[in-house]
Amino acid sequence: MLGENCHVHPSATLNRCIIGDGCKIGAHAKLSNCILLKDVEVKDNAMLQYTLVGTRAILGKGCNLNKCTIGARCTVADGRQEENKVIATGEEGGEF
Repeated sequence: MLGENCHVHPSATLNRCIIGDGCKIGAHAKLSNCILLKDVEVKDNAMLQYTLVGTRAILGKGCNLNKCTIGARCTVADGRQEENKVIATGEEGGEF
C-alpha cells in the first residue's frame, strides 16, 4: 500500500509494505514487511526488513535494519546495521 505524494525510485523494491503519505524511497532500496509512517526518507541502497519507521525519520544510504522500530524524526546514519533495535525520538540525540 502506497500513500499519496510518495516518490519511489524505479529501482527500489517494496514487498508487503505500508508506505505513508509523502515518503521518499531511494535508488536500489529494498523494503520487506515494513511500515513507514508519513514523510519518511529512505536513502539509496538501504535495506529494511520487518521494521516500523516513525514520521519524518531519515534512513541513511546503505543502512540495513532488521526487526527495528525507529521513532519519529530519528536519523539513521549511512551504512548503519542494526537488528532488534528500538530508537525513540531524542534518544542518543535522535541519530544512530
